[in-house]
Amino acid sequence: MTIVQSPQSWIKQTFFIGIIAALTACGGSGGGGNEPPITPPDTTPNAFTLNVVADAEPGEDVVSEPITVGGINAPAAISVEGGQYSINDGGYTSSAGTVTNGQMVTVKVVASTSLETDSSATLNIGGVTGTFVVTTLADTTPPTAQITFPPPMSMKDAETILVRGVANDDYSGIKSLMVNDAEAVFSDDTNWTATVTLAEGENQLVVEVVDDADNVNETASSVVIHRAEEAGEFPDENNPITYGNHLTFDKANNRILVTNFEYVDGISAVIAVDLLTGVRTILSGPDTPNTENTFLRPTGIVVDADADRNRALVLDQGRKIIVVDLADGTRTLLSDGETPDDQQPILSAPANITLDPNDPNIAYIVDEDVPNVQKIDLASGKRTLVSDNSHEGIAFVAPNSILVDVENNRALVGDGDATTAALFSVDLETGDREVISDLENPQPGLPLYGARAMASDNLAEYVFFDSGLNGILKVNVNTGERESFFDPFSTSPANVVHSLYLEPGFSYLFYLDNRTQGVYAVDSKSAEYVVISKSQTPD
Repeated sequence: MTIVQSPQSWIKQTFFIGIIAALTACGGSGGGGNEPPITPPDTTPNAFTLNVVADAEPGEDVVSEPITVGGINAPAAISVEGGQYSINDGGYTSSAGTVTNGQMVTVKVVASTSLETDSSATLNIGGVTGTFVVTTLADTTPPTAQITFPPPMSMKDAETILVRGVANDDYSGIKSLMVNDAEAVFSDDTNWTATVTLAEGENQLVVEVVDDADNVNETASSVVIHRAEEAGEFPDENNPITYGNHLTFDKANNRILVTNFEYVDGISAVIAVDLLTGVRTILSGPDTPNTENTFLRPTGIVVDADADRNRALVLDQGRKIIVVDLADGTRTLLSDGETPDDQQPILSAPANITLDPNDPNIAYIVDEDVPNVQKIDLASGKRTLVSDNSHEGIAFVAPNSILVDVENNRALVGDGDATTAALFSVDLETGDREVISDLENPQPGLPLYGARAMASDNLAEYVFFDSGLNGILKVNVNTGERESFFDPFSTSPANVVHSLYLEPGFSYLFYLDNRTQGVYAVDSKSAEYVVISKSQTPD
């Protein structure tokens, strides 16, 4: 008998067979059918671009803008050539490492030390690379120059002046430098000199400097110098320096301070000389601003190192140390030899004063009448003895100049008496003395007769001494050897150098001449000199 299936029955059988076939293909009814598909690792990131930097300073470290790593699902190798990289603001390294998706990376390159030059670093992450390019700037900045001698305003009786200065360029070398029509000669990359012709009357000396990139600074520096007879007054005859004892520099007010003695119609006063004009004014005198604590014979002078105190310290041979207000010239007494005090050394004829470079509240003075070195507290005025003839060493006769050598814990003391004419080293702890240089040692000749002041811009090697008609001497502080630095007969008329001072950072010394009644400046390298301010030279 033939059995005929209905269509519905055939469909059910077919559907059932299909399900079995599908289950068989999937491995039966086991639990493995619920696991997700396995994704292979991808360590090739999306492409990235590093920024470009232009106008970088030569030699500086330059860091790129950060990039974010994307498109990877496993740690990828990272390396760099020509620079360093950092991950998530960590330390920079040039060693290979790994990076993960979403991390930030920066690249650091050292810019070239040459101008308009490329430096680059190539970053490699999973085989994808990007290059960070840094270009140094072009030199568009003019060079600078400064005249270091002569001072801003001066006078000289000569056809030429030797000008000295410095020049600098941040990015390239100096091609040329002119002072008016004179071409400068360089002794090294920075220092130069030029011999400039002077016309009668006022001369403005202007520096024009050009660098290797042809940037020009047409008015890099300038000073004014007058060519006139040196015997005449400059800039005028007012407030003459009739007998200058000592001088110093008031940097805050850009002026020289001179202690002047009442001599031949002069007055005992502190006279201020403006460095920009040469004009002389009375800062503090018999009735300027009043008659309190007047000077008898002011000698040594120094400006207090504490700018807030705004004062000068003046020694007076009326056995006093007087404070002068730099604003109005008011005088107050700091210390004196009149008040009986067994605890303080005798103050008889204080000659010179210098500050302690390490302590703004301490100064040292020398007394030439009762020969000694004293230390003074600038707050209280209290004096203590450092050295006198009771200490070990050759005796003082009339010490009248002093500087403090802090590196060697000593004072350098000059004694200009004709029988001594010596430079001493005084131990600041013990007060004992040694002679560095005297009439016969280390050689005869060029004695320190009449030396009243000394100055130095290199205290480890030498000091300058004023020495009357011997001009300015240079003394080696290690060997004692003396040499002539400035010949006073090079001036017209011949100078009698009476005192000198060198302001730290300046390239010239100030000196006094009581014969010509003037204040001068002399270049500390070339010994070229100019007049800053003077009265009419007496006949």
